[in-house]
Amino acid sequence: MKKLTRSVIVMTLPILLPIGVYAESSHVHMADHAPLMLAAAASKTDDAKQELAAAVSKAARTFTVTVKPKTPAHMFYGQGKEIGFAVDGEESKELVLTRGVTYAFDVETNIQHDFYLTTDEVGRGAGTVTDGVLGQFTYKGMVAFSPNQQTPGRMFYQCRNHKNMGGLMHIVNEGEKVTLEHKPGDVSGGAKPVVVSDADVKQKIAYAKMLTMSQSAKRVADSGHAEARAKMEQAKADLAASESALQGGNNSAAMESALKAIDDANTAVGLVPKEGSDGVDHRVRYAELLGNLRNYKESYLQQYERKTKSKRSDSSSDLDPKTIQKMEDDAIALSTDGKYKEAADTLEKAQSMVTSALSQAFQGEAVVYDQKFKTPAEEYQFEVARYKGFADLVPLALEQKQPAEDVVQLINTFVEKGKKIAGEAAGYAKKGDYETAIIGMQEATNQMQRALMTAGVR
Repeated sequence: MKKLTRSVIVMTLPILLPIGVYAESSHVHMADHAPLMLAAAASKTDDAKQELAAAVSKAARTFTVTVKPKTPAHMFYGQGKEIGFAVDGEESKELVLTRGVTYAFDVETNIQHDFYLTTDEVGRGAGTVTDGVLGQFTYKGMVAFSPNQQTPGRMFYQCRNHKNMGGLMHIVNEGEKVTLEHKPGDVSGGAKPVVVSDADVKQKIAYAKMLTMSQSAKRVADSGHAEARAKMEQAKADLAASESALQGGNNSAAMESALKAIDDANTAVGLVPKEGSDGVDHRVRYAELLGNLRNYKESYLQQYERKTKSKRSDSSSDLDPKTIQKMEDDAIALSTDGKYKEAADTLEKAQSMVTSALSQAFQGEAVVYDQKFKTPAEEYQFEVARYKGFADLVPLALEQKQPAEDVVQLINTFVEKGKKIAGEAAGYAKKGDYETAIIGMQEATNQMQRALMTAGVR
């Protein structure tokens, strides 16, 4: 079979060292400026809270967002996370919002499930919509949304940390009608009902038992927090129901109850954190760092696998992905036991390692190498991976370069154009026209490179 050979020039990027978000973990000497910086940050936070409160107060409609185990009624049943968002009690409720009207979302979704608005169907931090949105990326609090004429007509509410938990939103003009796309219980769109094995259920039951018998559970029981104690008792009841359903051979019901037990137990523990002495809400810090680490880790894994396949990887110098995964697992275990500060510290160290390694992958002279492909389809997949690698670097560049608002708007223009072109390229690939798809994906990558250069990455 004929192999396709093409020279690929990989863009040169400098090292982007992670910035310390909290004073206790930053090694930058800023003692002389710290009071002014802290005062400015506090003022900015207060202004944001006031702006959010004002928006919520004039909301025409408030939606309540919670989490529950998915059933066939959920839009993404059988995909992504086993639990999903419910709006006003309805799983993945399909929303129709009017431009020019302000809406509020009362979010209480557990510390692991940050609610946000996105153009990406999968979610997990991608495609964030920020225009007209206040307070998102929260698991407990209010979010305000005022769609305008620039707001996409079709978007989603999703979880920042997990895939396919949310639902579809239609943004329309006043008086405009829209046909709803999702019928509760309809799983014909490619999502197959999940087959639940005994082993899967038993694993979840064992985890739920660990949560309800942990030191954190004892702390909840000893606390005076009525809501937390009620949640933990509910978790125990859910656990008993799960074990009963498993014995009766109803694995689906057993899994649903076990997942609910885990969620209730985690919520209870989150309501009664260990007392801290540094004034930092480490639960929030943990949630933010976990989401960030997962985004950066995914990007690094793509780079690592690409280097390994092309035999350009030096195992002695590359960061082993297993090391990062272990640190993430350790952090999750610490958070389960209520040790949010230790968990956050572990994640921050892991994030520092990943972002440094990710930046090193693009350090130094531009690399030119011959990439051989067996088929056009294989070349297209290479271009897709390359595009995603650059796209994942944009949030990192924005975080560390902190460009002005007008520059951010220009960067978003390049990013959105790149996403649009990538979507069109995917359409050509589905039709088998890989030549056009490859050209399109290369142009999409160019748009992401322009975004990075505009952010100050040379």
